[in-house]
Amino acid sequence: MSEETKTNDGDAVDTIVSDKKEEEKKTNRTFTQAEFDSRLAEATKSFKEKEEKYKDLEEKFTELNEWKKEKEESEMSEIEKLTNKNKELEETLNSIASEKKMLEIQVSKNNILSDVKFAGLPAVYKNAVSGESEEELKSNAEQILEQFQKDMEGLGKKVDIPAPNVRKDNSDTKTQPQSVMESITSKIKKNFEKF
Repeated sequence: MSEETKTNDGDAVDTIVSDKKEEEKKTNRTFTQAEFDSRLAEATKSFKEKEEKYKDLEEKFTELNEWKKEKEESEMSEIEKLTNKNKELEETLNSIASEKKMLEIQVSKNNILSDVKFAGLPAVYKNAVSGESEEELKSNAEQILEQFQKDMEGLGKKVDIPAPNVRKDNSDTKTQPQSVMESITSKIKKNFEKF
């Protein structure tokens, strides 16, 4: 039995060796220009066919996704559609409300800091004023003004309160931020009316 195995193994080795010799003959073979052109044309044709199939599959995939989205939307009840629209409008409203609140605080801050007693306060100190309401802003501005005066006294400098800012038409600049707020509020109302 061991002799049979040896014989079978020998046949297998001979087969492998002969297969390798045939492959070497094929790879070492030189092609004529016509054969090369023919193979190149076949490969190009095959590539173009695969490319077209890929494009078709890609288009079908896009169509399928669009169909799926349309189907999901059509399956949604009218209440779900309105609920989604309501959520979008609430988000927009909340965004507008927070922006309005921020602008109101900025206008209040500008109104407070436009007072004569804050006229000499450097911008660095003015920028430090913060608060969520007009009362908080006033209180914080007073504290910052006191701190500024202490800082200046510590440096040995006297703080003079300058004259108020007056326009050429003799109107106080204090009214300017209010008109800005009114302009912004009207723009917000116009945007909200679109919904």
